[in-house]
Amino acid sequence: MSNYETSDYKVDLPLNLRTPAGAWLALPVEHVRLGQRDEKIVSCLVTFRAGPDLYAQIDQQALLHLEPEARGPLFGGAFDPAGEVEIEARLAEEMLPYLNEGTGDADEAVSKLFELSQARTDHPLLSTGSWYGLEVKQEVPLPPELAEIGTLKAGYRTVWAKEDPTEEDEAEALEIGPLQTTLLNFFTENEWPIISYGEQTVNVGFAGDHGEWECYAVAREEQEQALFYSLCPLAVPEHKRAALAEFLTRANWGLPVGNFEMNWQTGAIHFKTSIDVEGDRLNEALFGQIVYANVTAMDHYLPGIEAIIKKEVSPVEAIARLEG
Repeated sequence: MSNYETSDYKVDLPLNLRTPAGAWLALPVEHVRLGQRDEKIVSCLVTFRAGPDLYAQIDQQALLHLEPEARGPLFGGAFDPAGEVEIEARLAEEMLPYLNEGTGDADEAVSKLFELSQARTDHPLLSTGSWYGLEVKQEVPLPPELAEIGTLKAGYRTVWAKEDPTEEDEAEALEIGPLQTTLLNFFTENEWPIISYGEQTVNVGFAGDHGEWECYAVAREEQEQALFYSLCPLAVPEHKRAALAEFLTRANWGLPVGNFEMNWQTGAIHFKTSIDVEGDRLNEALFGQIVYANVTAMDHYLPGIEAIIKKEVSPVEAIARLEG
């Protein structure tokens, strides 16, 4: 197999492309990735952020080949076209000879692309039709109590992303986090409804016997830890938080795995389980143990939480009903 490598560039320059109508479209590119094989550029990806006006123009005119029929289903469930989006686009394969022409390496190829762009020359590389949108996404806010655990994205991928001729080579060149891979494999193989996911985080839904709620799995690659959170679907009113704190303390006592936590300021409750895999490799079966222990605990104690919030039930009585 030929050697394949990637070169990444952070840039702060517009990539000026001409639309079919003849107008210039300035894409505020932040990142360029060039794929090389045998000292030839075999792929060129750019990433840029588009505000509402720029995205509306791209969307309405189907620029970068973002025709409606080319778009896949939404992931994340909370995509807002009026918000800022991040777009990844790939240069058409037939345009790569133009990028290789007169350049000796990746540095020269990037310089050539943006020199042409700044000059706004009539060059095939600078046509919106020469670029294919692969993915459009935006960040989804996490619940406040989980704001520090990672990021989630919502958006859509296109059919052009599936036709990337260097996708397999790039996957080999990138270091994919083994923990995050295990988490995604577990939820996919067990047919959990994945709401959205990011580099470290997976947001899924769960339906138990006593309610439905969202869960978050977190892969801490450097710390070699995997965490799983069940977010209680009920918020605790301020005047009930002292009683809930007592109930959760009583519930935590004796639990073999995991614990309940409550944010005193917001009244948000979650149940957390984790596993430390230092010196070992996490597999789906091990991760499944902390997942099912977690959702089982939330489902078991949810009626007690609800009884205290919605009825005049004391923490002692609520625990007795569940554990008596």
